[in-house]
Amino acid sequence: MNLEVFTVATDRNTGFTRFDASLARFAVRPIVLGTGEIFHGYAWRFKKLVRAVRDSVATVILFADAYDTLCLESPSLALEKFAAFNHPIVFSFEPQSQPEPYLALNAGLMIANREAFLEVFTDRVLEALFPDHFNDQLQLQAMLSWQPDLLRLDRNSEIFFTSLSGTPIPPGRTPTFIHAPYNGSLPNSVTPDLRNEVLGENDDLAGGG
Repeated sequence: MNLEVFTVATDRNTGFTRFDASLARFAVRPIVLGTGEIFHGYAWRFKKLVRAVRDSVATVILFADAYDTLCLESPSLALEKFAAFNHPIVFSFEPQSQPEPYLALNAGLMIANREAFLEVFTDRVLEALFPDHFNDQLQLQAMLSWQPDLLRLDRNSEIFFTSLSGTPIPPGRTPTFIHAPYNGSLPNSVTPDLRNEVLGENDDLAGGG
């Protein structure tokens, strides 16, 4: 299997620079979509991803938010972890107080078998469920509620960890990517060495979407 990492960054700002630098540590360059374009909404972003994936030759594709994500280890390790899921599409898990399991889907991190991903997200589905201004996360949650086996969530933070309000990585876990949405912050969620190398000695990761 081979892997391509995708992101959407209309502005290559500080958050993007941090994300890009965290991947560069492992000699990985993301495929960056949307630079210089007007951001029309999260569903617009999702559709840009789908259309770019159609042109990819990778077996496995990975999407990460550009402004509030860090890569903590070689993305090649994500391939090994992904194979263990025995499911073709895996999203990050976001802890929720509500009991409905589909509400825990976070759209900021995703890994998928390319062919399976494109079989699910057809033009018909994109047209019906993903108008530009819609929230892609809510639409993906709805799809999961209709078909509970359609997507899988990384509940144990094997590949992805979504940190809410600076929540630290669970003990004993080493996710490949960490994500701090909703203007979150992770000064205590990564090791001091990584914080110094990627974020700067006194910096943290401020979320941007």
